[in-house]
Amino acid sequence: MKLTAIPYLLMRGGSSRGPFFNQADLPADETPLSEVLLAVFGSGHPLDIDGIGGGNAVTT
Repeated sequence: MKLTAIPYLLMRGGSSRGPFFNQADLPADETPLSEVLLAVFGSGHPLDIDGIGGGNAVTT
């Protein structure tokens, strides 16, 4: 897998947070786009600690 930096802005409001991307910086095809978004949120990790998805109370 080739790693590529994608610019984003992490915004927070209260206890909520999330990344905001410029659509032009993201892959146009659905499969690579899904891979990028899943990696950003740490999906697939049991504690969701490898992304910004929050998760287990012990790790947040």
